[in-house]
Order: sequence, then structure tokens, then C-alpha cells
Amino acid sequence: MLKRFINAQSESSNVPRNRKSEEIRKQMTRHRRNLLSICRLTIQSLKEKSLYNCIDDSSEEFQNFATILEHLLSHRLKGEPTWFRFEESREFWDFVYVACRNVPNNCITSIHVMEDANNSRSKGRAWIRTVLMEKRLGEYFNECLRDEKLLKIFYGEGSFMRSEEANLLREYLQDLNLVDFSFCLKENGNLQTGVARVIDYTPYLSCSERLSGTMQQRAMDVDTNLLAVQEEEEHGGEQTIEQQLQQLKFKYNSVCEQKVCILSIK
Repeated sequence: MLKRFINAQSESSNVPRNRKSEEIRKQMTRHRRNLLSICRLTIQSLKEKSLYNCIDDSSEEFQNFATILEHLLSHRLKGEPTWFRFEESREFWDFVYVACRNVPNNCITSIHVMEDANNSRSKGRAWIRTVLMEKRLGEYFNECLRDEKLLKIFYGEGSFMRSEEANLLREYLQDLNLVDFSFCLKENGNLQTGVARVIDYTPYLSCSERLSGTMQQRAMDVDTNLLAVQEEEEHGGEQTIEQQLQQLKFKYNSVCEQKVCILSIK
């Protein structure tokens, strides 16, 4: 009887633990998806900005993208074990330096001995700018995901770099090959102080509001046009071929714009 009671108690105590673990996994998955979604929006904003302006350190779009990329590469990054069982903090450059040394014609060695980047954080930021100018960020990112054993050494369970979202990001990063970047790495204060560590969501929330307002306005125009057609039919009016073609064209354009707005919000 005593053994049964102890077993029952242990099973009942495991239920809350399992629920807590499942909730933690859900939260981590949601966090990774949020990071992926906002990164995709920043890439799209960079592509749009590059059509009219040069992308450099002064670009707010780049600052936000660099901040998000640092978050992704540093998500659940393990510390480096020491001989007295404490962990020293690592930067994502420590992983990139090991993972990407075999990339053909790489910039890893030149970044490593760079005088203006005197610590791991500044070297990582110099690496981001260099590979963007070389249009090779996607190539380096693919190399980072190649060695699963190395990923397990540097990143904890549930990290972005060990998730399915990382495989999706490698496809989005290829779009940056279409963007021209221009950075000066010598005496660049952003390498030391860095861009803002907090992600700015404001531009993308404003974009969604504008798209939503556009969709509502187009829907009102469609309703007004349909109402006019119904009234004309009720009064027995006849439409010419040109009027019918204009109405069809209006409906077609309205539907196309609504689809574009919906895809942009997604």
C-alpha cells in the first residue's frame, strides 16, 4: 500500500511539470516565429529602401535588421565552460568563427585580425556588414547550419539556430543579394557601441495599419459601385458596352489590390 501511495504521489507531481515543460516549449516556438516574421519584414523593407537610397549604417532599416540578426544568432547561445565549472559569456562571432572557416574565399581571418574590431561583439558586427557588401550572407548562414554537432555545442535546446525557423530564414536571406550595401568598417563607432539592442516594431505596425485602411477603402468603393449597378438595374436602365467594361475593370483591379494587401500583411 505504501509503495502504491508513493507511486501515485510521484505521478501526480509529474503532471504539473509536464504541463509546465509543454508551455515553455510553446512559448519558445512562438518567440522563434515572431523573430522570423519580423526578420522577414525587415528584409522586405530593405529591398524597398534600396530602390531609392543607398543602404549604410545611417539607414534605420539596416539598423533594425542588424539588431534582429544579432538576436537570432545569439538566441540561447551557450556560455563557454571553464575549468572551475563556471561559464563565460559568448558572442555569436565565437560560433561563426568556428563554423565558417571552411567557406571558400571567406573573410573570417581578415575580420579576426581587424584592428578596429577588438572584441567578439565588434568582430561579429563587422562580419555582418562585410558579408552583406559581398552579397554572401545567405551562403555563410547555410554553412552555419551545416554541422549539427557544432550547433549543439554552441546553442541550447529550443534555440533559433537549431530550429525549423532557421531553415526558413536561409531562403529569405537570399533576397538580400539584390540589395547594395555600403559600409565603412574603419573607425566605425557602430562596431563598438552597436545599434540599438531593442527591436523597433513601430514601422511594421504602421505598415499594417496603412494596408488595413487601404483594404477598407477599396471595399467601400466596391460596395458603392455595386449599389449603383443594382439601382440602375432596378430602374430598368441599360448599360453600354463601355460602361460594362469599366465596371469589370474596376472589380478586377479591386480584387488584385486586396490580394496584394493580404499577402503583404501575412
